[in-house]
Formats: sequence, C-alpha cells, structure tokens
Amino acid sequence: MTTPAIALKEVEVRYGDVIAARDINLAIPPGELHVLLGRSGSGKTTLLRALAGFERVYAGQIDLHGDTVDTRGRYLPPERRRVGLVFQDYALFPHLSVAGNVGFGMTSPDPAEVARWLERVGLAGYGGRPPSALSGGEQQRVALARALASSPRLMLFDEPFSNLDPALRSRLRLQTRELLRQEQITAVFVTHDAAEALTLGDRLSVMHSSRLLQSGTARQIYQTPRTREVALSVGAALFLEGSRRDANTADSPLGPLPLHPDSADRGATLMLRPEQLVPHAPNAAPSGCLGLGEARVVRSLYLGHQVSLELEIHGVTLEASVAPHEAPSSSSTHLALRGQALLMA
Repeated sequence: MTTPAIALKEVEVRYGDVIAARDINLAIPPGELHVLLGRSGSGKTTLLRALAGFERVYAGQIDLHGDTVDTRGRYLPPERRRVGLVFQDYALFPHLSVAGNVGFGMTSPDPAEVARWLERVGLAGYGGRPPSALSGGEQQRVALARALASSPRLMLFDEPFSNLDPALRSRLRLQTRELLRQEQITAVFVTHDAAEALTLGDRLSVMHSSRLLQSGTARQIYQTPRTREVALSVGAALFLEGSRRDANTADSPLGPLPLHPDSADRGATLMLRPEQLVPHAPNAAPSGCLGLGEARVVRSLYLGHQVSLELEIHGVTLEASVAPHEAPSSSSTHLALRGQALLMA
C-alpha cells in the first residue's frame, strides 16, 4: 500500500477553549490535488496552518510522507517540513526583483534555475522587474514559482486566486493545476469558491462548523452529498420531503420519483439540482425524462448563459436553471425531471 503524502488522524486544533477543527481524519495520496472547501469559520484554514506547522494539534496526529510531524510529544517546525506556501496576498518581497523573489527559497540560488521556473509560469524575461511593476496575476505566478523553486514535498494554497478578476482567476487556476500535475507535487488548496473547488481538485473535502463532513471527487460531492450542508457547498439544491417506496423509487409531493442508487437506505429528504428540471410543451417531455405535470412560472430571470426560473407545481415551489432557448415564454409550462432524486439520511 502506498504511504499517503498527508495523513490526518483524529486531529483537533484549538484556540484557547475554542475548537477550530475536530475529529479530522483524512488521507491524501502522493500527487493528489486536494481542496478544502467551506465557509469562513469552517476550520479549513486552521487545517492548512496545522499542515504548515503554524498551529499545533491539541489532539491527534499529522503525518507527512510517513513521518509524524505533529502529535503529543513530537513537533516538526515549518522550516523542516519542506512545504511550499502560496497566499492570497502573494507575500512578495518589494525590495527584491522578480528573480530575487523566486531565488529566495532556494538553498543555493541558481540564475539558470530561476529563469527555468519563470519560464514554467509564463514569465520568461521578467526576472529584473520589481514586483510593483507586475499585475495581480503576474505577482501570483511569481509567488507560485518561488514556492516551487524550493523543491517542496507539499504545496499549500490559501485562497490564492480570490483577489483576481473572474476571467484571470479561471485561467490561472487551470494553469496552476496543469503545472502541479506536471511536477507531480501533492497540493492542498483552501477555498470558499465552489467552482474553484470543483475544477481544481482531484478530490475535495467539505468543512462545516470545524468538522470534515465528506470527502470525494467533484462528481461524488455534487451528485451524492450526504448532508444539506455538503449539497449547498457546491451549488444550488432543492430539498423535498420524501421517503423510499422500494429499491428504485421514492414517494414525494411531485409524485413517484426515480431514486439514485447511492441514496440512503432510510431518510425523509430528497435532493434535486435545479438543472434537473426541464420545461417542455404539453405531451412533449424530452426522451429519458419523467413528466411531472403542469407548472406555473412565478419568476423568470435572464442571466445571459442561463435563465433562473421559480416554478410552482403540485403546491411546491421549485427553482430551475435552464438554457435561454429552453425557458418558457408564457406563465405556465409543463415540467419534467432529468435523472434521479437522491434520498438523504
């Protein structure tokens, strides 16, 4: 069995009497890009700081590549963990050039190696410039090159793209993902942005109220969340009262609904995603969809790439998200369900 790059075992971190992270168990294999997703105060940044060595564990154990770095009676300081850090505010040294910043973390700065890393992040020829002459995206790439140039065994990213405009943010996170994959470096990202979590990570862990609620791939977390908090952490969700009728069907206010195979054995809540609801003309439900009946259009909000609908059907109010060409043009429509409902415990 491969030794995990990161192993958290029953980890608890406290600030005085406040428990910031509790009962955290997580194993991250070498080379994985892992995202800690959660709202402010969920405990995600506390975990990142504990991995870096900036916070001590109150209980439990942290192992990096099989070596215990923090537990009762043993603590390895940050400078001995070979961890690269990239922060939200870049943390570049203003008195050093771009090349000076990149070479800062090297044991023996090598101009050729500095130039190689600048080329790797798309900043060839920028070495002599001061950080103040760079855009936000360029400064973030310098911070990334500086962290990678120190040959870390682990990279930690604390909301690294949140200060950038949306288009640049999307482009830079994909470039960062590709670079880390090429270098085969294990990385942990902290973010509150669902789109960032879904696109960056091989797997993600959802944090809420100091606990790790669920870990899995983006598809697993989005399609089969275990709790409401997990479901809402990665996008809009609809919740209905419901119960299992048999192995493949649930009873609901909308009528019998097909059940996702990973549904809980028992439960009283059904989850749907807004994009599963499909408006259609009478007697024209799309192939593979389940007709639900006639619905009243309460609100239609045009958002460019999609239309957000508020619909009322069988006494239930639902939110739907459809492409503009699928949006109903009148105050009533027929509605169908694409896919299956998830029964949650």
